[in-house]
Amino acid sequence: MNLREWVSNDTTVCSMFQKKDRVQAETVSVLGHTWCVSNDMFALKPIKMPHSERNAVYYKPWPRCSIL
Repeated sequence: MNLREWVSNDTTVCSMFQKKDRVQAETVSVLGHTWCVSNDMFALKPIKMPHSERNAVYYKPWPRCSIL
């Protein structure tokens, strides 16, 4: 998608722009996320955290003595 191209999920807004300035795709990338224009839904990608000892601490259950 070019910065000069426009897209909206509202057909009346899209009709205000010239055809050469409108995005013709069904899905577009917005701030790194995928937006489906027709049903106005974002698709977010899950973040994969690399496994390391530092990250593993957050996933281990805490013993009761640490909580109390």
